[in-house]
Amino acid sequence: MVGIYVPKRQFIEDLTEPQIEEIEKRMRPGSFLSSGFIGPSQTLREVIKADAQVLDQYGITYEQIADRLSFFMKLAFLEESNGASRLYCEGVPVDGHFKVFLHRSLGSISCPFFYSLVRDEKGFGREYTCWAGSCSFTVKNEQDQTEISFPSLIPHLVRDHHFFEGDVPGRLNPEDAIKVLEIKPGVDYSPPKPKEKPTSEPGNKGNWISLLLRFLRAPHP
Repeated sequence: MVGIYVPKRQFIEDLTEPQIEEIEKRMRPGSFLSSGFIGPSQTLREVIKADAQVLDQYGITYEQIADRLSFFMKLAFLEESNGASRLYCEGVPVDGHFKVFLHRSLGSISCPFFYSLVRDEKGFGREYTCWAGSCSFTVKNEQDQTEISFPSLIPHLVRDHHFFEGDVPGRLNPEDAIKVLEIKPGVDYSPPKPKEKPTSEPGNKGNWISLLLRFLRAPHP
């Protein structure tokens, strides 16, 4: 089975009722995930609406939470790639009073919002999904001894679907995330953009190409 990522943002207000029903089927326990993404009697609308009210109350955006989670995930992955065994026991120190732990699992979980399985005449399958994850993380705030745990799929679900999961083990309570990660209203937590490098030195071939492109893009009578 080959997995293919198809970047896609889908929010509840953009979906039709048949689409919501199909997504809810995938989210029920025993479909994509044994524990599911929402409880057996929950609806996607009610879960998203309740969490949206929490974010409104604190003045926090989905992007802020997703960016903050991604920040800790990136540091954990970086530490793992450096071969530091402490990642799985002590945790990785972050910003003086945080620690992040990474836990790997054997399987990968696909996003239930966008999913398609296409098989050819030989039965070879291709899975199309907008994201998938196979890890879980714990971030501990050692200053007040609080912590949150979340699967690696959560930042994508939050950013691209405004979804924190329902009454299931994988859920991330947005209020807990805001408090434990010390997320403040109006603060930009997105990663800094890399500085643009000059494409060429004056006088060489690349500079002529740049000038030509500017000329072609400029309005002409």
